[in-house]
Amino acid sequence: MSDILLDPNGDVPVPDGYQSVESEVEFLRLATTGQRLLIRGERLCIWAESFYRLRGQVYRFVESLATSLRRVFPALTSDQSAVLAQMIGMEPVLPDQISAPWVLARCYPDNSALWYGEPSREHAAQWILWLCMRQQDSDPSITVVLSSWAHQMKTRSGDNPESVIYQATTSAEAWDLLRSWLGLNDRRVIELDEFPLAIPEKLLKRIKIEWNKRLIDSNGDYFTHTLSIPLPIFLRKELAKITAIFYERNNEILTQERLRQLRPYLDGDTISTLQKHIPPPLPADLPENEEEMLRWFDEQYLPYRRWQDKYGDNQANELSLRLGQSFALWYLERYHLWLLASDPAWLSFQKIFTIYRDYSKQFLILCVVLDGLPAWDAEDFVSSLSVQIERLQLQQRSYCFAPLPTVTQFAKDALLKGVPPKQAPNHAPLGKVLRDNDSPASELKDMTSGLVFWPVRQPDNVYHFEVEANLQRKIHGALSGIVKAIEETVETIPEHIPFQVIITTDHGRLLNPASPRRLRAPDGTQVHGRVAWGVTDQNFGELGFTINEESGWIAVHGERFGMLYNMLIGWGEDSFQQPARKSDEPYPHGGLFPEEVIVPWFVLERDAQHPELTISLRGKGESGDNGVIEVTIINPTRTALECLEVTLSHGAYIRGNWRISALQQSGFTFPLKPWPTKVEAHTMTAKLLLRQLNGKTFTQTVTPQLEVRDLYDKPSIEDLGL
Repeated sequence: MSDILLDPNGDVPVPDGYQSVESEVEFLRLATTGQRLLIRGERLCIWAESFYRLRGQVYRFVESLATSLRRVFPALTSDQSAVLAQMIGMEPVLPDQISAPWVLARCYPDNSALWYGEPSREHAAQWILWLCMRQQDSDPSITVVLSSWAHQMKTRSGDNPESVIYQATTSAEAWDLLRSWLGLNDRRVIELDEFPLAIPEKLLKRIKIEWNKRLIDSNGDYFTHTLSIPLPIFLRKELAKITAIFYERNNEILTQERLRQLRPYLDGDTISTLQKHIPPPLPADLPENEEEMLRWFDEQYLPYRRWQDKYGDNQANELSLRLGQSFALWYLERYHLWLLASDPAWLSFQKIFTIYRDYSKQFLILCVVLDGLPAWDAEDFVSSLSVQIERLQLQQRSYCFAPLPTVTQFAKDALLKGVPPKQAPNHAPLGKVLRDNDSPASELKDMTSGLVFWPVRQPDNVYHFEVEANLQRKIHGALSGIVKAIEETVETIPEHIPFQVIITTDHGRLLNPASPRRLRAPDGTQVHGRVAWGVTDQNFGELGFTINEESGWIAVHGERFGMLYNMLIGWGEDSFQQPARKSDEPYPHGGLFPEEVIVPWFVLERDAQHPELTISLRGKGESGDNGVIEVTIINPTRTALECLEVTLSHGAYIRGNWRISALQQSGFTFPLKPWPTKVEAHTMTAKLLLRQLNGKTFTQTVTPQLEVRDLYDKPSIEDLGL
């Protein structure tokens, strides 16, 4: 601070160590004493300025904080500026020191990052939450500064979608905009991606009240409406819980489609509670061809069978038994034909062989064989994968048929080797086979292509040995660990390698946790669940199988059905007696019911869906002359990209190889000649060709922000650098 301070307004508090000078007499007496002086008053300051300037002595003009505030924020009254100065502190300030961020950082020091931040979706979200959480909007002096700050941020954000957020300067305005962002308004006026920040509990309570109102007004349709809105997953789960409570109290309007939409966001107990209110439609009669059969299983049989298992009466049980037995005959009548003609591939071992033959050289493929994974758990598991691992996108959700018999000892070996069980002992696996406790990330990190199997004993072990009360909790726990292992693999394998994950199993399981062990196998046979093998003295008939209703099984000829041994397979829902087991085995397998035979085949691919980038093209130049375009790209994903070319709609075409870093803002420039006219610039679009490191390319179109100066335009002071 200078030893001589000039205060024309006469309202600056006297700093420590300074002598106040307010008259000509005092000035003449003290001007040359070398003391620190605060000279007050406009006329005295004019005189003092000339005096010290001619003598080459340093001096400085100062003003009070209240005066500075009125100068920077003209909307402030004298009283308001005085109140605001008192809040900040009354020390002298430099005339150019005051700004809206400076004032707000002193009034609200815990939020300095907000006041000095750059406009962005995250920054706008921080602003709107801060406004919503303000206790009151009653202090007019702060409101003036907040309005000035918000106007500056809106101007700096330009045409970006978040600019509308900076229009809010009161709690009421912020709450209205937050409601719009989260889809709580009838018309969504904010076209922003999902809200990027956690929401304080106080606001979440208000949001839940709004959700309930919307659910009531829409008669339960509101959750469906929000599926088109990019809600963050934590909010969608909260909304799903609120919606589930609404449907529990208004169960007459709950439908299978509404439950299907909620299912990925609810826990198993809540889903089960809702499911009992909506018996699915009765399944139609069995279709004839394979493709329609798989669709019938997925859309009709399985929903009804699951409901019947938990809530059905005797009539529902009888229908499920009839459908299961009808399917068993349908399956056996076609099975030997599938063995003779592997195209199309209906059996799981045929399907994996086709993938090995056609895709294993261009992809690195991890085939996760979850032992005994039933279709209903597969659906939940793949939903968890898709939600928790953003880089994995579901490419194929389908089913196929397991080989006979549907037990691990035979079906898994056939799947790993791509041949029927009878031939499996003489063949090697189609690819590397990991052990159950191996880390796929470690085993695959140095591979560039090929097929790798990861057989995992879960969930079969859980189904075999866990009591019903703990079953789903244990299953979900086991599968969550597998999700983490797959996520680690996705992040470990180098980004340039095309990577797929197949989720399947060797067999399904009977949807009956209380299948009685009433079937007696002949001496000399081996049994597991619902199948016995090693039978020799049976009449198999012309079709290769015969039904023995008295004994409760179907006798199946091994040679005709590509098996190592002849089989006896449960005809109803009973299982074979096994003396070594002390109790009935819940959810057994080995039989011919649809849920035992039809197995999931879900294919996910890493980075199959191109990212949504935030891209801007800016520049200014003289029409017809040279110019430079600056490209800025924000890449919100964890994988890097390359920009290969930029094509402008008026004819310019620029090739390059610009790297776009992951989770960063990147940029590059390129020259443009001739610079477009004002008319061309107004209608111009730019198309960027981008490439992911796995080789996939995509385009994104943006509207450049180009300034055009014609030859005869009068240059501005800014253009001249003055």
